[in-house]
Amino acid sequence: MHAWFVNEAVISVVLQPLSPILVKAGGEGAGSLDPTLPDMSFVRTRQRDGQVGDIFIPGSSFRGVLRSHAERLVRSLFPHQACDVLHHKAEEGATLPPRCVRKLEGIGKKDSEKKEGGAAVYRQSCYACRAFGNTMIASKVRVSDLYLVDADKAETAVRYGVAIDRVTGAVAHGPWEMEVLTRGSLQGTVQVRNFTLGQLGLVAASLLDMADGLVPIGLGKSRGLGRVRLEFPNITLRYLRQPPYPLAGVEDLIPADDAVLNGYPRPSSGKRAAVELPPAQRKGLFHVVQVSDGYKLLQECAPLWVTELEEEQR
Repeated sequence: MHAWFVNEAVISVVLQPLSPILVKAGGEGAGSLDPTLPDMSFVRTRQRDGQVGDIFIPGSSFRGVLRSHAERLVRSLFPHQACDVLHHKAEEGATLPPRCVRKLEGIGKKDSEKKEGGAAVYRQSCYACRAFGNTMIASKVRVSDLYLVDADKAETAVRYGVAIDRVTGAVAHGPWEMEVLTRGSLQGTVQVRNFTLGQLGLVAASLLDMADGLVPIGLGKSRGLGRVRLEFPNITLRYLRQPPYPLAGVEDLIPADDAVLNGYPRPSSGKRAAVELPPAQRKGLFHVVQVSDGYKLLQECAPLWVTELEEEQR
């Protein structure tokens, strides 16, 4: 699955705060370099001279929110296609399957499965793990760090908080200071490689919900922090071979025998990929499709994951 390059979508993402946001640095964070920073400070880059750099959002933080919401979407319609990552074993009366890695422990020990390699693991993983990976298969979704576009225009503020003792009603801890970002733009990319149309659609649906401010990120989400707006300036689709359609999943681009071995869906034949896109242009080794209206493309891709799972269960 990851041993070759078939297709790739690179989605440019620009994030802006709708409400104050804080992605807190671990430990002392930048406070070890600059004691004037608030107790809870934003994660920052560190410059060569040891000075505190600009704030940024780690790709792991953004990806965690993206995966969590994608699992929520899948679980809402197809409960057994998103495993319960917090439970290792199946429990009596449980509505969700246990972690995929628990189910997959014995795979690969039989001679017939050794020949298949990761294909057997991929086939028996839940739909969410096929896209975002687990400890036995790599993720198809990669997220870069999001850095400030124009650091001079970014604005931060300080908020204060305390912890109240539930018994006495007095202050148990605090007050403490929280640094929040109130204005600014951060830019990064979401990369989906060797995707099926449904997997691209699942990522698209999750990003669109974040773009609408429905999925907060960072600290204090229950207190009104973390709501963001996303913009998608452009999307680049890249193929190693000439695609039959401008938007083609891996199921359309590999031999039928390989598709069956890896558990990919049936070829779409363009029916689920009826998206108006410019034709692919040859650039070096790759056939590239540049999409300037990323939001529109994501909207058209978003329902495809439901179609793919419905076909899989027939």
